[in-house]
Amino acid sequence: MAFCVSCGQQLDDEVRFCSGCGKEKDSATQPQNLEQVQNVQTQSVPLADNFTLWQGYVSAWKNFGVGRGRARRKEYWGFVLFNIIFSIGASILDVIIFRKDFSDFGLLYSLYALATFIPGITIAIRRLHDTNRRGTLLFWWGYAPLLAFIAAVVFAIMNLPQEVRFYLSYYGWEYMMGYAIGNSFPLFILLFLFILTGGIVLLVLCCLDSTPGDNRFGPNPKGK
Repeated sequence: MAFCVSCGQQLDDEVRFCSGCGKEKDSATQPQNLEQVQNVQTQSVPLADNFTLWQGYVSAWKNFGVGRGRARRKEYWGFVLFNIIFSIGASILDVIIFRKDFSDFGLLYSLYALATFIPGITIAIRRLHDTNRRGTLLFWWGYAPLLAFIAAVVFAIMNLPQEVRFYLSYYGWEYMMGYAIGNSFPLFILLFLFILTGGIVLLVLCCLDSTPGDNRFGPNPKGK
């Protein structure tokens, strides 16, 4: 029994190419035991060399929840590009259908953002893997600063005098949050700089080219 080294699909003896991913059959590198097959099948499905940005977006959905393997720059930024386009489209539909303000989080936008949350995380992890860096950097540079900011806002609001919270509640959560941030402005400046620094670090890492050849996270998606 032989399996494709890229996608884990079972191969017949007489075939030369895998019907799943198109990779050429190579008996010298095919996994031959169950453990190797399971490891290959949990890797992301590779794309052809001449794939489009749209195919990069679709690939993120095909690899839904798959954090193993690598994703090259074109695949990642294809997802980012169409994700932004569809997010704007969902916001416009919220304005047209539900008469929501464009700055509000409408129903369609919220549903789309929720649906793309996991694919967005996993493709970012695979992009970091492609530069030979652990996916945990996404948490430390991306989500940890944001969670710290949210926790600080909640703490600042809870520490407001009860009569102030009661008064601000009539004007909405935006006014209450703004008042709380203003009371601890130096702290929130530092947290904002922390978020900005993390965003810049992740942006630079996601713009880096693939590490040549295989690395500890899998084969080079460019095949080089």
